[in-house]
Formats: sequence, C-alpha cells, structure tokens
Amino acid sequence: MMRISSRARASLGVITAACATLFALTGCDYAPAADRPTATAPTTASATAQASTTASALRGTTQTNRFHLPTSYTSAEGDTWDGIAQAFGMPTSYLRSFNPTATLAAGTVLDLRGRNLPQRGANGTFEEHADGSGTYTVKPEDSFLGLTSRFGVPDYAIRAANASIRGMDGVLSVEPGESITIPSSR
Repeated sequence: MMRISSRARASLGVITAACATLFALTGCDYAPAADRPTATAPTTASATAQASTTASALRGTTQTNRFHLPTSYTSAEGDTWDGIAQAFGMPTSYLRSFNPTATLAAGTVLDLRGRNLPQRGANGTFEEHADGSGTYTVKPEDSFLGLTSRFGVPDYAIRAANASIRGMDGVLSVEPGESITIPSSR
C-alpha cells in the first residue's frame, strides 16, 4: 500500500478543486469517483442548463452556449456574489459590473460574460442581429482573448466568420474602426 503525505494530499485536493472548476467552465459534468475526478461531455451541442458542481459548491444552474462555455448562472438559495465570482474565476467587481441591476436572490439569472459591455481587450461597440450574431467595431488594443471572453465564441469561429482577419498567436491584426462579424454562440 502506498502512503501519501499530508502535503501531497493537500495538493491533490487543490488539483481536484481546480479540475472541478475547469469541468464546470467547459461544460462537462464533474463527479468525483473514489479518489479521482471523472468527466463526461454534455449530450447536446445547443445551450444547456447544468447543475453547477464547482469547488465552492454552488447549487444553482449554469447555462452554456454551443461552444460549452458558461454564459449565465441562475442563483440558488445561499449563493453569494463572492462565491459565484470565485466559482467562475472572476473578481466580484466584474460579476457585479456585468449585472448592475441584479439583486442576488434565488432564481436570479446572472450574466457571466458581459456581452453587451465594453471590456479590456474587447472595448468596441457591438450590434446584435436577430440570429444571435452581430457586428463588432474594433478598438485599439482589442485582442482575440478579449473577444472570446466577452462573446463566448472561440477565436477559430471568429476567424471563420471573417476571412479578412490576419494574425497569429492570439494577436488580432485588424485596424481600429473596422467592423467584424461575431458569430452566434447559440
């Protein structure tokens, strides 16, 4: 029988919690089995609601988009702003700025992306179309990382929707003021 030190056990606990958060953020179901985490992919590619199983033990549901990225969270009794923000890896101030009029009560649907708010790396304006896609006007210092974070659409999908986009390694080489298409994440 192999003995594990208390330090190794603590590290394993941190890794397990990180995996649980990663699985929740990527749309996988997390269920600890004996001493190891397991994950199963969601059964549909459309928007789904799943029970949150993050390290902070949120009891509400997380809605994901077709790319399996979290878009919103429906709170449950006992949830806190700090707990929800921590579970989704963001500062509480970001979560509150994405939801300025929301009060935190059971059943409150919180925006996790800030899709309609300018953000660092995605500070331009966005006009949404009826199909969920939209036109985005590029600002200086915008990046693929900022756009993927704000809109929940991977950079490959943005590149596919815009043949004129150049750049590699996450660099968005589009002139400020140009408009690009942000594909629907529904």
